Amino acid sequence: MANYAYIENSDVHSVYDFLPENWKNISNFYALENDWNYLNSLGWFKLKKITPDYDSETHRLDRPYHYIENGEVYESFEVI
Repeated sequence: MANYAYIENSDVHSVYDFLPENWKNISNFYALENDWNYLNSLGWFKLKKITPDYDSETHRLDRPYHYIENGEVYESFEVI
C-alpha cells in the first residue's frame, strides 16, 4: 500500500510506497520525510488510510483509490 501522494493541479497525480531518492533536481529527497511543511509546499502529502466497513464473509476490498478532502489525502478501497 502506498504511503505518500504527489498532488498536481489539485488532483492526486501519483502515489508512492517511499519518497523517491531524487525528485526534480533535489538529491536525497527521501531525507525530507520529517519536514512536512516543506514537502506539502512541494505537493507531497502523507496518505491517511481509511478502511471501509464491510462483511468479510460476503465482500472483499479491491482497488485502492485516493482523494483529497480538507487539505488531507486519503487512501481507501472499493468494497466488492
